[in-house]
Amino acid sequence: MRNEKIRMMTLDALFIAMMIVVYFLQFAFVLIFPAFSITILHIFVVIVALLGGYKRSWVLGLTFGILSLIMAYVAPKSLLDPLFQNPLVSVLPRLLFGLISGYLASLFINKVKDNKVQLTIYSAIIAAISTLIHTVLVIGSIYIFYNDIAVSESELSPNFFEFIYFIITANGIIEISLAAIITPLVVTPLYKYSRKYYEPIKSR
Repeated sequence: MRNEKIRMMTLDALFIAMMIVVYFLQFAFVLIFPAFSITILHIFVVIVALLGGYKRSWVLGLTFGILSLIMAYVAPKSLLDPLFQNPLVSVLPRLLFGLISGYLASLFINKVKDNKVQLTIYSAIIAAISTLIHTVLVIGSIYIFYNDIAVSESELSPNFFEFIYFIITANGIIEISLAAIITPLVVTPLYKYSRKYYEPIKSR
């Protein structure tokens, strides 16, 4: 049992290290315009959700949020970054995203019985739905914590936030597409081997 926990912690550390490297090497973002910032870090969370369930994916979601918070302060790159200096916008939605992705994976993956075609299809569907949920959570948190400011402060009009919501929605569409393509390419070959190290999703 102890060896299994060590293996799981090692794999968690490996995925977290990969996220950190990707983030700080700037490969996680593709800036199309100054306002646009498209991330692939959510894909790590979805992959771990499929391979290990919510007990592992929430850790990756939390890591995603903390990295987003740090970069919003240290190296802001888009017009949206000041909004993510609030941990309730940068960290909380990503933590919830990790939990929800894990639970969603546990529901859908039960239908897979070592069938690679089914696994590929379900992985793509779960990745797309999870990424959509991530986008909704981020937009919702911005609306909750910044909408009053937009109304009360003259320099931040509601039109400004309509623009912000449009940007995040546009980013979300691209991120959903990337997640649906990349996730099955990673999960399908690794799923069988992940059972040796992660608590099997089917047993939950």
